[in-house]
Amino acid sequence: MRRIFFSIMILSLVLVLDACKKGDTGTAGPAGPTGPQGTAGSAGAQGPGGAAGPAGAKGATGADGTKILSGTGVPGAAVGVANDFYIDLTAMKLYGPKANDGTWGSGKDLKGAQGANGATGENGATGNTGSQGPAGANGATGADGPQGPVGPQGPVGPQGPTGGTGAAGANGSNFLAGSGAPTCATGAIGDFYFDIVTSTLYGPKLSDTGTCWEQAQLSALLLLQEVSS
Repeated sequence: MRRIFFSIMILSLVLVLDACKKGDTGTAGPAGPTGPQGTAGSAGAQGPGGAAGPAGAKGATGADGTKILSGTGVPGAAVGVANDFYIDLTAMKLYGPKANDGTWGSGKDLKGAQGANGATGENGATGNTGSQGPAGANGATGADGPQGPVGPQGPVGPQGPTGGTGAAGANGSNFLAGSGAPTCATGAIGDFYFDIVTSTLYGPKLSDTGTCWEQAQLSALLLLQEVSS
């Protein structure tokens, strides 16, 4: 009985395994819809630099540029080339650009007319006193100045030695007197004479001939007072 039971169990197991055997592959089904894009990945590390490329070919020579020339006076046709400029340093004028036919055209003033004088500015603050400069050379001797006032008399000096006898001096004037007017024979030239009768003073005597005496305009009283004083 038990053996029959195990045989049935084994037969059932074989049937089950046979029923579960994989079948033949079927035809492929249609493609499904595209799924949403995923998030971008992180940047990768920078790769090594490439080798330098070969040098390029030399370019063509460029045309001459414009020059600014200068001189004194108006430029002639032989000065410069087309499109150059020229400055007249005498008249301060700019010419150019030079035309292809060699003409410069009329110059343009670089310096305008002098403007009017501006208003006088305020006086600046007084600067600091500078250091004393070196002494200058002696100037030429100036003209003599006016004579100064007489100074006070100095003390009396010691008496000097006695000098030699001088030459005899000329005769001095004499004061004569008499009664009546004097004649040409009376006295010497330069003398005075007093007429005691008329109280008239004559003199000084001028000569020994002609009008030898002239009357002095003094009275005898005044003369005597002067002599007595």
